[in-house]
Parts: sequence; C-alpha cells; structure tokens
Amino acid sequence: IAAWMAQHPTEAGGRTREQVWAAYGDRLVFAYQGLVKTNQLTAALEAGSRALRYVVRANAFEKLGAFASELVTSTNDPRVLRPLLPELEHAVIAAPPGNARWSARTFLADALRLGGQPDASLPHYAAAAAEAQSAQALSDLGWITGNWAIALVMCGQLEASQEKHRKSALLKERAGQPAANVLGSELEVLRIDVMLGRAAEALPEIESRLAHIRAWWEAIRRGEPVPEAPDVESLGRVLISALDIAREAHLHLEQWELVLDRIGEKIAVKQARRASEHEIARDRFNRYGPLLRLGRLSEAQRELEQCLE
Repeated sequence: IAAWMAQHPTEAGGRTREQVWAAYGDRLVFAYQGLVKTNQLTAALEAGSRALRYVVRANAFEKLGAFASELVTSTNDPRVLRPLLPELEHAVIAAPPGNARWSARTFLADALRLGGQPDASLPHYAAAAAEAQSAQALSDLGWITGNWAIALVMCGQLEASQEKHRKSALLKERAGQPAANVLGSELEVLRIDVMLGRAAEALPEIESRLAHIRAWWEAIRRGEPVPEAPDVESLGRVLISALDIAREAHLHLEQWELVLDRIGEKIAVKQARRASEHEIARDRFNRYGPLLRLGRLSEAQRELEQCLE
C-alpha cells in the first residue's frame, strides 16, 4: 500500500500517508470487532494484528485504546504476539508523553507477559506505572498495577504480586471505579492466599465477595440497573474470575462437589456471554479430576471425550 500510494498520489484525495493508514486501521478494527462477535477468532486475530500495524504506523495512538488491550489479552499464543512486539516497541518510542505512552508501554508489557516472557515485561510495567503515577492518573495506574501483579505471579513473586493487587484495589476505589472492579482486585489478593496454602482462611472472604458479584450479575440479567457494575462485559469477566478463585479454594480443600458446582456456574456465565465451544471446553476439562475423585468414572470419560472432540 505504501508503494502504491507513492506511485498514485492523486488517489489519496488530498490525504496524507498517515491519514490513509489510519483509515485502513479503522476498517480493520471494525472487521476485528465483528469477527470476535461471531467467534471467528483466527480471522479476528489476523485482522486485529494488521489493524495494530496500520494504527501505529499512522501515529494514531489515540485509536489504540481498548482495541489494542483487547487484542493483546485475547491470546497467549507467542506466534500471534511475537509479530506485534516491534509495532508496540515503536509505539512506546513514538507516542507522545502521557496517556498514549504509558498505555503503549502497558500493551507491550502485556504482550510480553502473555507471550511467555513475564520477566521481560516487569520493567515496562514499572515504567508505565511511574508515568501514570507522576500524572496522578489513578484509574490507569490501577489497571497497570493489576496487570503488573499478574506478571509477578508468573515470575513466582507471590508476596510482591499480592501487594500490587492490594494497591490496585485501593487505586481503583480512590479513582471512583465501580465496586465490581474493586472487588475483582481484592479477589486476586485472596487467590494468592489460596496459592500460599491459606484456602480455609480465605474462602469465607472469597464467598462473601462472590455473593455480591453474583447478585449484581443476576440483577443485570433481569434488566435492572446496577450502579456497582454498570458495564455488563466487565462484570462478566469479574464474575468468571471470582468463580475460578472459589474453584481453586475448594480444590485445595478437596471439596469436590463444590469444585464441580463452581465450574458449572462458570460455564453457564460463559455461555451467557456467548463464549466459543473451545473456551468452554477448557473449563469442562477441569471437571474430570473432581469426577474421578468422586468415583464417577463414566462421567469423567465422557467429559474427556467431548473435550477432545
């Protein structure tokens, strides 16, 4: 396209090269979003990767926003994420100081973390957090700190991660974010308690927060307004995470029936959010262990066969 524009300047209609690239980026972002909604995930990732390249080359950093975050965090396949790294590195260098730069740094850190390089992501999270902190951008700082905490877990730094999750919850609360977002970070603190062998102590706190989130989800599904969780997509993600944390606690305590209950509830939420069969199969796969422990061998075998399919 760059070569074509050089050879046919009149076709640009008076637009600069950057404006043409930005227009292609807009079309590809639209295509990406449509493909995601119809669960055509391979095609969506291809469209999204191309969109990112055009937007970055156009220096249209204001267009990255939630699109780039969604694209990067939608996969942990290094083959998809690796080609995005040079574009994100360019964005970090080229973006103007402020929101555009610390957001680009965070997208780069997320791509490294999810692509299997969590150690390499840590300096980028630290730099992004420092920039957001200097601008007192509390909401963005809460988001960056929460993702930083996830990378620290992947690096085996559990206590450091727990401290970051606590800070993230506090920042979100101070920024006036919905209560569901704050509870999501508090639940991640409790997830690490479970990982550290404190499942029995953490479980009542987990269940208390889960009850609030579940009630908000059910209210929204009935069409009622929920000030604590105005965004249904965000609430759905928080509920899925809360159910998974409860599942981990029950698993550590060998409460097999409750493990199955939480998995079943998690699958129901994902189905309501129209998740792909493959994504749901990943949760169904976790049923076979508890089923074996309960001696329900035929059910365990059926789950494995259907997941394999």
